[in-house]
Amino acid sequence: MSEKVKQDNNLQLNQRIEEFNDIKLLFNTFGETAYRAAWKYFFSNGYEVGYERFMKAVKKGTLTPEKFKSEPVKTIENFLKEFFRERGGNQPEIWSENSTIFLKTERDVWCPAHDAVAISGINHKDICSIHKRAFVIGIVKTFEEFFPGLTTNCYNVSSRFLDENADCIEAYQIIYYG
Repeated sequence: MSEKVKQDNNLQLNQRIEEFNDIKLLFNTFGETAYRAAWKYFFSNGYEVGYERFMKAVKKGTLTPEKFKSEPVKTIENFLKEFFRERGGNQPEIWSENSTIFLKTERDVWCPAHDAVAISGINHKDICSIHKRAFVIGIVKTFEEFFPGLTTNCYNVSSRFLDENADCIEAYQIIYYG
């Protein structure tokens, strides 16, 4: 696993400032086209984590094709819960309803992204899409490689960047025709 991914900690303000300054530099230099490159970078970091965790689960025998096929949504939900539990720091509430997994960080939980945005001066309407949402999508997309017929769709339900009184809620819809 890369040093960047190993050292990720969602409570480190200086780390977020550095990351947001890098993204800001790309935007200032290349304009909105930099969005895609930055998004892919954080997606790749998430995919790396997802792949390594996937291999770990297969080696331990806790992830099998049969288990996934019988409960695809619960399998991915539990996979994400284990990742966040082991990562430490702020813990999103994670639950599923039907075919959708939700990650919620309540508005009163300190998030370094808000302070990092203010300090770095990055001006992007949805920095979380570039940064953390892409990372989690990368983790979840690992499953698509191993289970043909699986598609995941992500969307933002609410965000403190768009409404300061809102909780941050992301939804990951799991569609599996396996």
